Amino acid sequence: MRYDWRCSAYSRYLPGKSSMAEKPRAFINAIATACPPHDIQKLFLSFIPECLPKEHGAIFLRLMERSQIDHRYSCINLTGPEPAFYRPEDQQFPATGARMELYKKHAPLLAHEAASQIVNDEVRGQITHIVVGSCTGFYSPGVDCDLIASLDLQPTVQRRLIGFMGCHAGLSVLGTADEIVRADPKNVVLTVNIELSTLHFQRPKSVPEILGVAQFADGCAAALVSARRGGLEILEFGSRIFREQAAAIRWDITDQGFEMFLDQRLPKILDEQILSKMAGELGGDVAMWAIHPGGRSILDVIQKRLRISDDGMRFSREVLRKFGNMSSATILFVLKEMLESGIRGNGSAMAFGPGLAVERMRFKRA
Repeated sequence: MRYDWRCSAYSRYLPGKSSMAEKPRAFINAIATACPPHDIQKLFLSFIPECLPKEHGAIFLRLMERSQIDHRYSCINLTGPEPAFYRPEDQQFPATGARMELYKKHAPLLAHEAASQIVNDEVRGQITHIVVGSCTGFYSPGVDCDLIASLDLQPTVQRRLIGFMGCHAGLSVLGTADEIVRADPKNVVLTVNIELSTLHFQRPKSVPEILGVAQFADGCAAALVSARRGGLEILEFGSRIFREQAAAIRWDITDQGFEMFLDQRLPKILDEQILSKMAGELGGDVAMWAIHPGGRSILDVIQKRLRISDDGMRFSREVLRKFGNMSSATILFVLKEMLESGIRGNGSAMAFGPGLAVERMRFKRA
């Protein structure tokens, strides 16, 4: 017999079931991820020194050795095919229009690769909403419409786009899905975070200019969120903006792509100006820590400030090592590792982004 998501999930909330109505709950039932085929980490380490002044190349390589990143993936191959998209001899890298053409080509393919792993014949007809998050590209009709077609979803699926929020938008997308399910437990939401960060490399003029973006990579994560019990139960979300630190993270659209600025003092700012003020909100009985891998130094200060064990940080550090920072998709990669590990207990997810914003999610294993 086919399992009907909507009927079984919704039955708990029908009148007459109990004297007190049970509050709707939402669950992350499944997570799938995908990366493009080109592992660029080694190529990047040889490519960037060609762009830098000679005296800066060795400094860059020494700093990158400490990054704890072994692999990063891109939708483009830095070595070709000819003509290469980025060439060290060019004074300016490609214009924004050329970058968006590649986003339009590759984003729907990678999004389909991730989403198709969890959208099977049983689920396909049950999906009522799709929420797409991305800060690395735009086109319209967009990834949401392309996915409805490629996954053969109903044309009545409602669509939401969360754009240009930054690395913490993975939790913003899940929060939107949570609200949709809690508003009506019949709803089943497909979420997709698709980021092609490597389309926005800028020609570096110094080591500080490139270190901030040297950790970024491409990746996609999809999730199913519904009232059907199973997976990770969402408990609550939290959001806080520290406006006095807004200049520490910026994401600007320029004629040569989207330009990322990360203050070199960001780990110190997070430690002394952000986490120190939020320590009381972030502790408690936490068995699972899902920290956005914004970089090794950021993970280091979070671990020290919140007194998280090495075991508690293993999921975030492993994702950083294997994939780098894939902006908003990265936190879903961490949650997927956690979901597949079988670990149980209360969990806390946290990510940072422009604002300076901190997004949080409390959850537990269902």
